[in-house]
Amino acid sequence: MCSSDLFRPMTATFENVAGLVMNEYKHYLQHMVAALLRMSYQVRVSVLNASSFGDPQHRKRVFLWASRKECMLPKLPLPSYGPSSRFPFNTSRGALGALEEHQAMQSRASGAISACSNSSHTIHNHICPGFSIDKGSYALEENEPSRTVLARADR
Repeated sequence: MCSSDLFRPMTATFENVAGLVMNEYKHYLQHMVAALLRMSYQVRVSVLNASSFGDPQHRKRVFLWASRKECMLPKLPLPSYGPSSRFPFNTSRGALGALEEHQAMQSRASGAISACSNSSHTIHNHICPGFSIDKGSYALEENEPSRTVLARADR
């Protein structure tokens, strides 16, 4: 082992959007994997769904695990939530059910709020500003995880 190896990490983990495996963007992921392989790392890439690990939304993410050749490459985590797993999916109702006791009110600020009329308790951004949700593919199924929730007012 040379002295420069002492400063090289033994393992690395990378997580990002699942779109990295699509044709248009996969060259970025391929570039990372190739660079790690050139540095004598072992690499594992997988797409995992957050709902299979307890998150109440279906959100696919790309994970890259890497380890030096002399280290054990971490195994993929086993899903623990879902139809054929130990626990049922966490649902939209389970995650958002507590908001039902609050009445939605429009805010003068940039977002919208929900506040219980007989309480000073406020929940910010309960309604997405400037975005009307039509019935159909954007409606939540209460007994299922939600679709991917984005942090912007965009479908």
